Amino acid sequence: MKIHGTKEKANLYVTNLIQILYTMEELVALQPAETYTDDRYKLIQGNNIVFLNYANIFFFLEAVRCKFKLDRDQLEQMFNGWLREVFLAKRRVAVAKMKSLNNTK
Repeated sequence: MKIHGTKEKANLYVTNLIQILYTMEELVALQPAETYTDDRYKLIQGNNIVFLNYANIFFFLEAVRCKFKLDRDQLEQMFNGWLREVFLAKRRVAVAKMKSLNNTK
């Protein structure tokens, strides 16, 4: 998966990955506490080895860790200090949009 990004703008990289890996409905249904066990979240983080079946092609990915060439400590610091909040903010926006769509019907 080739998505452009820089370490300084890793938040935009994570946002792009979220848009690829989740539908709005899936993101809304995912509770914040469930993210730690969600394979797609782990895939974005790069904290575990995850195999993703996409159109019958298996990808081995550790997105953020590999993209920015981070060791485990750097990944943990970057993700826990910044990028987890990016993920949760994206989820909050999806929840608000879904509520707005449901209220207009």
